Amino acid sequence: MLSVVMAVGGCIGAAIGHERYGSNGIVSALLAAVICWIASLSALLLVAITAATPNALTGTFGAMGLRTGVPLASAFVLAVSSPTLAKAGIVGMLLCFFLVSLMVETVLSVVIVSAPSAGASHNTESNTSSKTHG
Repeated sequence: MLSVVMAVGGCIGAAIGHERYGSNGIVSALLAAVICWIASLSALLLVAITAATPNALTGTFGAMGLRTGVPLASAFVLAVSSPTLAKAGIVGMLLCFFLVSLMVETVLSVVIVSAPSAGASHNTESNTSSKTHG
């Protein structure tokens, strides 16, 4: 779902970027979409890996750092090192794509965290049955 939303958003952003900034706007929009997609995908992966562990809260905080830090650092580095991309609105594009990816990734993170793990439900059933029969 995240990939589909970011791909569609990248196409829309590229069209808007082309209209406002020409070919550099396309590069700016697609680069911003890819950066935010990678950051959100990494954050989701971290949440999924740590969701059913005692480190779930730490994983969620780490995911927040990835989700926010990668686009923020990219905006700073690209704005300073590439005047062409800066003039083509890379910082604004990153902000827009960050907000879009944040919405989708938050929904997916909640689904991942709230889903019961297979191991936890198996342990609960075996504990219940042993208390009932023993």
